[in-house]
Amino acid sequence: MRIADLTADDPALLVAVADVLVSGFSGTGTEVWQTREDAFETVEESIDEDTISRVAFDDDGHVLGWISAVSTYDGWVWEIHPLVVSESHRRQGIGRALVEDLGQLVASRGALTLWVGSDDENNE
Repeated sequence: MRIADLTADDPALLVAVADVLVSGFSGTGTEVWQTREDAFETVEESIDEDTISRVAFDDDGHVLGWISAVSTYDGWVWEIHPLVVSESHRRQGIGRALVEDLGQLVASRGALTLWVGSDDENNE
């Protein structure tokens, strides 16, 4: 597995990441990222100077997972938004590797805090 920056240079990769986001949240009862269009918008928004967007790939270049984070408080704090691992590759340490990679990147930028929030739209 390798982890690399997500950039706008490869439109097919942006679509592949959006597809992982849709499949990762389908069937959860949540209202977000239920269509490729909604997911693609989130993926596009993650490619910005105030964000970090990283993709985990397998040896054949298939997307295994994706993480993005947004800078707040002048870069002192970063929020993970979102984190997703393809359903067929869960429980293999990919999410953990993405979070550790992101943690190193935000620390190198001087961040003091990395946090993630969650919503409970379904009262679960």
